[in-house]
Amino acid sequence: MSSIDEVLMALTQGDAQERIDAIMSIESYQYTEILPEVGTVLRDDEDTGVRFQAAKTLARFADPSTLPELLDGLRDVDMFVRVHVTDALIRIGQPAVDGLIDALHDPTAAVRRAAVKALGKIRHGDAVRGLRHSMNDEDADVRRFTAQALGRIGDKSTVELLGEALRDPDVRVRKAAAGALWDMGDAALPVLKAALDDPNPQTTIIAAYTLTKMGYHEPPEE
Repeated sequence: MSSIDEVLMALTQGDAQERIDAIMSIESYQYTEILPEVGTVLRDDEDTGVRFQAAKTLARFADPSTLPELLDGLRDVDMFVRVHVTDALIRIGQPAVDGLIDALHDPTAAVRRAAVKALGKIRHGDAVRGLRHSMNDEDADVRRFTAQALGRIGDKSTVELLGEALRDPDVRVRKAAAGALWDMGDAALPVLKAALDDPNPQTTIIAAYTLTKMGYHEPPEE
C-alpha cells in the first residue's frame, strides 16, 4: 500500500496483519499526518501485536499530538507495548511531563513505575513536585525509581528527602537514595554526615560508604 487512503482503509478495515503492515508503511512513507489515527489504534485495537506496532511507530516519531493516547497506553495490559509507549513519552520530553505527573497517582503500580522512570529520563525540573509524593509510595520499586529519577534531575532541594530515604525499609531504595545523593555532590554532605549517627546500622553503613566514594574523610580531631 502506498497512498494515505489505502493506509487508512487498512487501519480501519484490514485484518490484524494488514493493520500492522499499514502502520509500518507510515514509517516507510513518512505519513506523519495520520499519526493521530495510529494513536487511536494504540488506544482501541484489541490485537496486542497491532498495538505493539502502533506504540513502536509512535515512539519513532514522538509527535506530541498523540500524547493523550500514549498516556492511556501506560495502562496497556501488555508489558512490551508499555515499553514502547514509555519510550515515546521520553522522546516527546517536556510536553509529556504534566501527564506523567498525573500518572504517578494511578492505582496500578506498574503505571506509576513507568511514569517515574520516564520522568527521570526526561530530567525536567517540573517533575520534582510530583516525584516528592512518589518517595512515599507504597510500592518499593516506585520509591527506588523515584530516588534514581531525583538523582538524574539533580534538584538540590530534594537532598533532605533523599536523606530520609536512606532510612527506607527496602535496601534497594536505600541504595538508590545513596546513589542520588552521590549525584548531588557537596550539597549532600550534611545529610550524609548526619546519617552517620543514625541508630540504624544499615543507614550508617550506606552513608559511610557513599561519603567514602565521594572522597570525603572526617577531619582529625584536634
